[in-house]
Amino acid sequence: MKFKRHTKSRKAACSAVLRFEVDRDQLAPLLSLCFVTEGAGPNSDYWDFVQHCREGASTHLVQGDKNYDVVFGPVSLGRQQFVIKDAAQVSFHTEAALKILPTPTLHSQGAPTYKTEV
Repeated sequence: MKFKRHTKSRKAACSAVLRFEVDRDQLAPLLSLCFVTEGAGPNSDYWDFVQHCREGASTHLVQGDKNYDVVFGPVSLGRQQFVIKDAAQVSFHTEAALKILPTPTLHSQGAPTYKTEV
């Protein structure tokens, strides 16, 4: 993978980090899936889940037709089996989960400096 610096003539998209403050008591009744680490090897549950998401599957069924409301876990890098050290993510998958999110605040913003080329 090569990186190429953006040119000034192209308008770069502005990146943003949004902050949601949610009381843990609101998360407690939701059906959650939590990955503390990525696990060992390509056969771990975490990597199975990541592959499932990358293949475009829209749901993560727990049993029958019930989805996980919230999923917590490490941030993986692109299509590789690497995770970003000390980085975690939370994703909300159902209406019940989305309903607990308050209006976000802008935590930080910037503009990308590099784009990737394959």
